[in-house]
Amino acid sequence: MALSSEPAEMPRQFPKLNISEVDEQVRLLAEKVFAKVLREEDSKDALSLFTVPEDCPIGQKEAKERELQKELAEQKSVETAKRKKSFKMIRSQSLSLQMPPQQDWKGPPAASPAMSPTTPVVTGATSLPTPAPYAMPEFQRVTISGDYCAGITLEDYEQAAKSLAKALMIREKYARLAYHRFPRITSQYLGHPRADTAPPEEGLPGGHPLCV
Repeated sequence: MALSSEPAEMPRQFPKLNISEVDEQVRLLAEKVFAKVLREEDSKDALSLFTVPEDCPIGQKEAKERELQKELAEQKSVETAKRKKSFKMIRSQSLSLQMPPQQDWKGPPAASPAMSPTTPVVTGATSLPTPAPYAMPEFQRVTISGDYCAGITLEDYEQAAKSLAKALMIREKYARLAYHRFPRITSQYLGHPRADTAPPEEGLPGGHPLCV
């Protein structure tokens, strides 16, 4: 079998592509992608009137309230610290004013020698200085009344006192009927005679456990 001198042509495994055809396909694909993007943007613009922002208004309001509460708490803590500091300063000043000044202790004065008839008397001799009296602190007088102390008027105090006195009188009456002893001091303030002057049959002895 004779071999030909010209080599045989090998079949192509891959199709031969034209550069112009590839460019055309890329251009078409790019146009499709660009048109799709434009349609999406147009739809977003059309629906923008009905969209709600991602930030929740309730969450923003709660965050603002938490920040406000935090600031108020910090301000209160600062004011409390200032008040405590001022109170301590006022208290220390009041204590320092109430404490008497410390006096240097010099001891008792030396006794002067007894004068004898032979001792000459020196004219113009000065006597020993008398010790200064003990410095007492100055106390501040404070007037306390019901209006300022408890916030109620004098008429309310009077009405409450009358009601209390009436209730104590009723208690004393039934205590004597039940052969119970009524407190002596209370009976004195109610304007009755002393309990110890009452006849023995109207009360119990003083050492009885029911006595109040």
